[in-house]
Amino acid sequence: MDTQILKGDILAEKLLQLVSKKIEEFKEATSTTPGLGILAIGEFEGGKSYRQAIEKLCKEIEIYLEIKILPSFISLREAIEELEIFNASPNINGILIEMPLPANFPEKDFLLHLSPQKDVDCLSLLNRGKFALDSFSVISPCTPLAVYCLLIEYGIRLKGSHLVIVGRSNIVGKPLALLMLRKGIDATVTVCHSKTPHLEQFTSQADILVVAVNSPRLITSSMIKEGAVVIDVGINKIFDSKLGKDIIVGDVDFEDVMGKASAITPVPGGVGSLTRVLLIKNTLKLAYLQRGLEDETFLLS
Repeated sequence: MDTQILKGDILAEKLLQLVSKKIEEFKEATSTTPGLGILAIGEFEGGKSYRQAIEKLCKEIEIYLEIKILPSFISLREAIEELEIFNASPNINGILIEMPLPANFPEKDFLLHLSPQKDVDCLSLLNRGKFALDSFSVISPCTPLAVYCLLIEYGIRLKGSHLVIVGRSNIVGKPLALLMLRKGIDATVTVCHSKTPHLEQFTSQADILVVAVNSPRLITSSMIKEGAVVIDVGINKIFDSKLGKDIIVGDVDFEDVMGKASAITPVPGGVGSLTRVLLIKNTLKLAYLQRGLEDETFLLS
């Protein structure tokens, strides 16, 4: 079987052209520049490279970016104080809290203080609740939205399809399940996780398999059915002994799955590329709303 490559970077470039145009219109209308604030607590694998990619993108399209990296041992009170600076800053329209937070950090208490009006990735409890209740708020979580956009762009049938998600994080797995269950999308959704026994019994039933667990090359050809669509959200750095250097791979064994899957996203160049552009688009959406400007075709698309 010929496997189609679902190139997120191509779709991202198309979307970026629209976003860049809207940024220029926003600057002309307001004499200000949209701004994104990134707040990280501690470091985790992949966090630095993700920030660098966003920084490069922000420079390319000329929007303001401010990054705060706080120590992993910071107290909740001190972290909230830093977050409140972003909440109050007129230069910051969108705030991204880098996830995951340290294991011992009180995530729920912290996110209570994230301004819903500046919440660029639907992490505040208010926005999560709206999203869970099918309230189509202006902001949707960037990675689940990227998965959805890729499937739609390539004409992958969702209605009635069995979509299996491996991973139950608050960033990808859970919101993606909610999104795909919405009326009008109408996928049938199964969510698996680290405690799911006999994982292959579930993944092999998927018409569409989405993997988001950051486990290098976890999914092999024996774990999918013939003709499945495979969406790889994982980003993992591993050492390649043949090349003698670190490389980036996904949660799916790309080479092994080729020829059995009908379509697959590459890593890099797949979901991640589109996620970053959607992050900028969400920031711009929030900037429009905060200024009381209306452009519904852009805001709601």
